[in-house]
Amino acid sequence: MLKEKICAGIIIDNLSRILLVKRKYNLKSLPNYWWIPGWHIEDWETLEQSVIREVKEEVWLDFSIIKLFETAELINKENNKIKIIHRFLGNVSWNIVIQENECDWFAWYNYDELVGLLINSNLRATIDKLKLNNIIK
Repeated sequence: MLKEKICAGIIIDNLSRILLVKRKYNLKSLPNYWWIPGWHIEDWETLEQSVIREVKEEVWLDFSIIKLFETAELINKENNKIKIIHRFLGNVSWNIVIQENECDWFAWYNYDELVGLLINSNLRATIDKLKLNNIIK
């Protein structure tokens, strides 16, 4: 299987809610799913540079890394690829402006409000881990 590295930023507000963005309906990968900002790593970037750039591109926030929260694998059997996802916890400053060609909407959620949202199982496991570690309410 081919392996691809990707990065994502976990953004928690002062009310212990997580920021999720809703992916556009016409995207090839995970259309209409709720996700955390991030994805592609450029060849010249470190993981940290990538997550800072991706958060800026997708929601126009300045992302300041606190720590690497986890590294997880997302296996896509259809195209025989494994995505290695590096999820960073961080702080942000500024106002959110979503990247309209990738995202339809954004919202802050506490754990109980996530019921019924279209979230893939890999991210759902991360959110459960955030709740277990009292990072989100």
